[in-house]
Amino acid sequence: MTVNMGYLPSFYAKEVVPLVVAGLYDPHIEGWISPLSHYTVTPQRSQTDVSNNGYAYADGSFTSYLEMLAPGDTIVVNAPTEVIRMTLPFLSARVDRGSASVSGQVPPYASLEVELYADYRRVSQVVTATAAGVYLADFSSLAPLQTAQGKLTHFNAEGNRTTLDFATPHWEVTLDSECLNGIAATAGAPYTLTLQSADGTFSQVITGTSASGTGNFYDCFRRAVQPGDRLTLEEVSGSNAFTVPYLTVAYDYGRRLVVSSRGHSPSRVTVVIFR
Repeated sequence: MTVNMGYLPSFYAKEVVPLVVAGLYDPHIEGWISPLSHYTVTPQRSQTDVSNNGYAYADGSFTSYLEMLAPGDTIVVNAPTEVIRMTLPFLSARVDRGSASVSGQVPPYASLEVELYADYRRVSQVVTATAAGVYLADFSSLAPLQTAQGKLTHFNAEGNRTTLDFATPHWEVTLDSECLNGIAATAGAPYTLTLQSADGTFSQVITGTSASGTGNFYDCFRRAVQPGDRLTLEEVSGSNAFTVPYLTVAYDYGRRLVVSSRGHSPSRVTVVIFR
């Protein structure tokens, strides 16, 4: 709020509503406090607490970076005229491609905003969770979805926000290569990736953390991925499995290319031809 206190000279008083926005599985925190005031941000959790401090800008905004934040962590922002305390809730989000809906588990009766980015469009919906902490956001006008990304925002009683970046899981596998990459359903979260051979004679488990904001991951196994192998990605929002298809490619020099795939997994096949 800006108030003109007179004519010449003019004086201005600016009032800022204190607010904190923090992302789950993300080190980035931002918010608004009294303009130009000094602040200290402290995470309170089981690990070593490392504070971060600085000065707010003239509009009251500030940005702070900590270690990755997880559900249950408490953030305390101390400034001369206010103290903001927020405990990050557990949030989850899964996208159903067929119905173009987003659902998950959150605190009971939580106030939420669900944003979805697909087909160069951004749509959003405000929903309230049930007594069991379940929510559903319906974007059927976009169905069926191929790939999509989104953001889930939780509002607490004081208006402070916790966000979660999510996406439709995505695999990129090269046959006869030990390495693969993809996109996890929950960005920035820990995951467990398992490779199981079709006959059960080989199995390897890899743990990692997907990239904040995007959910990208990249891993390499001890042996090359083969047709029939089963890949499973376990993460906080659930599991996602993929069976590597059997592929054959025929090229008869008559400019005809025939690609066949056994199995029913929806796949996009990229073929590189050297002449």
